[in-house]
Amino acid sequence: MRFFINLHKEAKLKMNNITLKSKFLIAIAAGFISLLIVIFGIRMMGKVTDFAYYERMHIISVNNVDHELTREKSDRSVLLTNAKKAYAQPGNVANAIFGIEKLLFRVLGQGYLLDLAAKDEYDLAAVIDYLGQSNSTYLTPQEVKEMDTLMTPPRTNTELFGAGLRDAAGFVKLLVNLLVLVSLGSLTAVIYNTMRTTLPPLQETVSLMAKIAKGDLTASVETIGSGEIGQLQTSTAEMIKSLRQMIQGIIQVKSNLTKATNDASIITVQMAEGINSQKTETGNLIASIVEMTSATEAVVETSSNAEILSLIHISEPTRQEAIS
Repeated sequence: MRFFINLHKEAKLKMNNITLKSKFLIAIAAGFISLLIVIFGIRMMGKVTDFAYYERMHIISVNNVDHELTREKSDRSVLLTNAKKAYAQPGNVANAIFGIEKLLFRVLGQGYLLDLAAKDEYDLAAVIDYLGQSNSTYLTPQEVKEMDTLMTPPRTNTELFGAGLRDAAGFVKLLVNLLVLVSLGSLTAVIYNTMRTTLPPLQETVSLMAKIAKGDLTASVETIGSGEIGQLQTSTAEMIKSLRQMIQGIIQVKSNLTKATNDASIITVQMAEGINSQKTETGNLIASIVEMTSATEAVVETSSNAEILSLIHISEPTRQEAIS
């Protein structure tokens, strides 16, 4: 019991580790096999029905032969016609199924039906050969006895074939039902296992992607499975890691830009202060220049006045001398 439990656990573990593609291929294969089994079952049941029809025709022909033999005068042509009809039925049984189906019949233990058909064909060939040895219209009493002896194996074959056919019909029906149940059960198990191992991680991944879409980058992949689902989860985890790194990079760039902006503001303020200081100094310089200009003009004016006065002082004695 422990062996089967361990075997089940091992098989379950292997089933969980195979890829999603392989699981779908297994499901498709199981479905295809189930379809083949159903088709095979329908065909086998149809062939059993055909066998029953051939058996009925065989029984009718054999009974017609027996009935003709009980008559006061047994017509050779009637016997030959019915013997040929009975002879054709084993051939119909053999031709109704393919070689692989004959092999399968033998594997399933129903090959004795094919052997009975072959034996019956051989026995009826002897009957037909015996009836063809004479051209008389009616059989003699001695020929009737010999015909009765020759018809004993076909009668036995008919009884055995009929009983075997009924058993084979029940066996084929049971086998087909069993195979269909097993194949459908296997298909259901494969589909259920695929859903069990696929849907939960997919739902988890969808929920995780919804959180990421809302801006929650603290979410993470809890477990990583195998196959394509595992690859999807791994890619999702790598995407979250890349997004986090990108956000960190953006934050770093923002910090650097803020620092650079602050530095630029300080430099701008310093430049403005320098400009204002330079403006003040320039104003002072202009005022100094104006004062210097005024002083220069005053000096020039003073110099001019002094020169005029000196000229006046110089010309006054000269004028007096002239008057004198």
